[in-house]
Amino acid sequence: MMNEQICFKINGMSLYVDEYLVDFDIPIFYICKNDIGEKFSVVCVNSHSMEYLVSATTNDDILKMLKSEMLLRDFVLKAKKNWYIKSGDSIEEDQVEQISTIPEEFLPKSGEFLDLPNARIQAYQKKIEQEIASLPKFSELFDSYYTDISTQTFVSFIDYKQVLQNIVISFKRSSLSKKYFSHSFNLKTSRREILCR
Repeated sequence: MMNEQICFKINGMSLYVDEYLVDFDIPIFYICKNDIGEKFSVVCVNSHSMEYLVSATTNDDILKMLKSEMLLRDFVLKAKKNWYIKSGDSIEEDQVEQISTIPEEFLPKSGEFLDLPNARIQAYQKKIEQEIASLPKFSELFDSYYTDISTQTFVSFIDYKQVLQNIVISFKRSSLSKKYFSHSFNLKTSRREILCR
């Protein structure tokens, strides 16, 4: 992503625009991604002082929101991590604060969907669908690596698609070898468990 302009930095993590969804004089609502493909929604909560709510999200939730299967308010509230950002004169001067509770005035109104059936949004929806569809390829790869679970300890239940997203992230982070994975993780897809030594 060296050729893409950085929008924000959160604890050293750079965010780049993936797609603008709503814009007037400035972008109001859009999706960003980081260097390993994780997605973040961005809502401009004050266009005069350039204040933003940035929330970690997933392709599944983005797709539901784009298809009007999820209310905008629910889309924002579902995020497990949120940050308040006030823009400075440069990215380095931005005020960044992780918040545990989203102020009511930052949230979309109840009952609102994103209803923008234009060509750009439709193309972005197709892109997200393709990204989601590509994930099972990794499960086939990992099924061939992780079959012996007799010496493994159960850690936690975790959504199957999230496991696959974590696999994608692991590959993008370091191009680790098959040997590393075969000794470090076990994936038992039938019980949606991730197992590790």
